[in-house]
Amino acid sequence: MTEGGTSASITGVTLILTCITPSCVVQASDRRLTTMRGELFEEKENKATLLCNHATFAYTGLADMGVTEKTHELLLRSLGVHGSKNFDGVLDELGRNATRAVRSLVLPGVARADRAKVRRTAFVGAGFLEPRKPDLSGLDPSPDGLQSFICLVSNAQTLAAGWEEEASRDFSVELQFVPQGHLVLHATGVGLSPDYRRRLVKVVRRCVRRGLSPNSIARLLTRAIRAVSSWNGAVGGNVMSTIVRRADARKRFEGVSGSAIPLVPELFNEAQFFKLVKDDRSQWIYCPRDFADRVHYMPNVACNGLQMTTGLFGPEGLVAEAQDELGEPNTRRRRR
Repeated sequence: MTEGGTSASITGVTLILTCITPSCVVQASDRRLTTMRGELFEEKENKATLLCNHATFAYTGLADMGVTEKTHELLLRSLGVHGSKNFDGVLDELGRNATRAVRSLVLPGVARADRAKVRRTAFVGAGFLEPRKPDLSGLDPSPDGLQSFICLVSNAQTLAAGWEEEASRDFSVELQFVPQGHLVLHATGVGLSPDYRRRLVKVVRRCVRRGLSPNSIARLLTRAIRAVSSWNGAVGGNVMSTIVRRADARKRFEGVSGSAIPLVPELFNEAQFFKLVKDDRSQWIYCPRDFADRVHYMPNVACNGLQMTTGLFGPEGLVAEAQDELGEPNTRRRRR
C-alpha cells in the first residue's frame, strides 16, 4: 500500500517497522486494534515482546487467538519455551500454536467469504544469534560470533513479499541472517510506499554513520508509523519501540529498562521521549500521540520460562483506570 491508498479492512492489519543495523535492532509497533466488525479499539493492546536481551517480536493481524487467549498472550507463551529449545524450535512452536489456534477460531458475525481475510496474522522478530556452524550457512565470520537476523511467522506474508489477500491454512516460518554490515528495514502489515521507504532508509543510514543512538532510529520509525496513521485509520499513533543492542545480546537477563518519561508540562514534547540521557541503555521507548498522556506502557517480556505482561505506570488514579481496562498486571513463571 502507499500513503493515501486503500485503508486496512476489518482484519485489523496495522504496521510494524523493524530496523536492523550492525549494532542494534529497533522495532516499532502501534497499539491500535480493529475488531472483527471493523470497530477501532483505542490503543490498549501491547503488540511488542522482548525475548531476553537478544531479540524483539511484534504482531499484526488478529488480536484474539481464541475465547480465552489474546494474540500477544500466545506470542508470549510460545516464546516462553526459550531456554528449553533452540531458537528454531521456538519459532516452530510459535508457528504450531498459531496454526492450531487460528484453525479452531470461531468468527461470529463474519461472512464465510471473509474468514480467510480475517485470519491473516504475522509475527515478526529480529535480533542477534550465535549460529553453531555459521560457515555451513554461508555466513561471514564476525568478531563476536553474533549474526543479526530477521524472522517471520505468518499465514499471509513472507519476508520478500507483501500482505496476501487471504490467509493460508498453515503458518510458515522464515529465518534469514543479515550480511555483516548491512542495514535492513522491514515493514510488516500495511507497508510503506517505495518512495517513503527509500527516504526513511536514507535517513536511518545517516544516523548509523554518525554513530547516533538507537533512540534516534526509534524516533524516525515512530514518525513513519504516525505518517501512515494520518491516512490509515487502522494504524494508531501511540507507538512502542523496542531496542536490542548487539553488545547486550549475550548478557545475562536481569530485567528491562525504559527511557526517561517527561513529568512536567514544559517537557511534554517529542524530543523528551527520545532524549538520550547519560548511560542510557533503554530497551523500550513508549511515545503516546498525545505527549501529555500520563499513563505509560512497557512491552511484554519472555526469557527462559519467565513471562511478564501488561506493565504500566503513571499517576495512581490513571493507572487504576487503565488496569480496569486491561486486567491486572500479570507475572507468571512456566513450569519446566
